[in-house]
Amino acid sequence: MKNNTVPRNLKDSDFARRSYLSEKDVAPKTAHLKSTAMAHQMEGIAYLILSGCHIGYLPVSYAQRWVDEEKMISIQPDKYRLGSTIEIVTKKGASNTLIQQAFLKLLNENSASTSVDISE
Repeated sequence: MKNNTVPRNLKDSDFARRSYLSEKDVAPKTAHLKSTAMAHQMEGIAYLILSGCHIGYLPVSYAQRWVDEEKMISIQPDKYRLGSTIEIVTKKGASNTLIQQAFLKLLNENSASTSVDISE
């Protein structure tokens, strides 16, 4: 994928995957791609993508700076974008501290799809 070009067929691309994820479960749409590199953390995936030799998944918030600098591009985001569920847990019966309340309020204000129950 050198020079910000997208291969005509993604099957011709070298896919960088995360070593701790099962692509067939997490990203079934790309499970068929040939994986020629892996990294345990997204920083490694980012550098593999930045090398121009691989494609891979990164959180939008993490990759956005390189997209803005035209060092990375998003390939068919309507088809390949993945969502994530984030669950917050606290100790049963414990009251939320002011910091926890502020954190939950921020999550609520910035949540893309659902609200967070900040009640005790």
